[in-house]
Amino acid sequence: MDVYAQNAVIEVFFTTNAATGAAVAPLSAYEAGDVLVYKNHSATQRSSVSGITMTSPFDGVVGLHQLSIDTSDNTDAGFWATDSIYTLVLSADTETVDGVVVVAVIGQFKIGQIDANLVSILGTILTETAGLIAAGFKKFFNVATPVSTLNSVRGSYALTKNVALANFPFVMTDAITGQPAPGLTVTAERSLDGDTTFDAMANSVVETQHGGYKINLAAADTNANTALYRFSAAGANDRLIAIVFQA
Repeated sequence: MDVYAQNAVIEVFFTTNAATGAAVAPLSAYEAGDVLVYKNHSATQRSSVSGITMTSPFDGVVGLHQLSIDTSDNTDAGFWATDSIYTLVLSADTETVDGVVVVAVIGQFKIGQIDANLVSILGTILTETAGLIAAGFKKFFNVATPVSTLNSVRGSYALTKNVALANFPFVMTDAITGQPAPGLTVTAERSLDGDTTFDAMANSVVETQHGGYKINLAAADTNANTALYRFSAAGANDRLIAIVFQA
């Protein structure tokens, strides 16, 4: 069964055929009122055809018809509701098909939450070591008071403790404009495990381009559980980067 978000416009196509199977038009064109809309298991039909449009025939093709339902139309107040299932029944009054009165279910849908999956997002199946994705998701979200949020994660890095890392990147910004600032002479300092003083880092900062810079982190710069790196230069805002190291 197809699931649609609240206020979606739903398009349903259906055909009419003779007993031989050949496409055939009804005695006269179908109208919106020829379709009964039932909600869940109730025998009460939607009382209004407002928001429902029938195109019969569709695109001039004999035997092809289109029904359009705008679920944002609230003429029948509260009829379209989340977690409800709707059944569409063609029940024409005078429009016979091949001389026969037709009653037929032409569609069923649900209004509710649209589930997502990694194939839809990535376009391919994601392979993993069994259980790691679920465990990681649970570790991040299944806590009463999260330590990390999207705001706190942004601008922070997770590195391995006591392991050197080449080309650690960062950006310096102009103290007045706030824009990336090239051409600076940058001083690099570190505070490990909450130390109240900043010590010089082992290596020098090298400019890359467009206000970007990099530094090779020595093992001595990462030998801690946490670190606060401070990069400073005349005419620029200090860049403070917090690090939580992995064991």
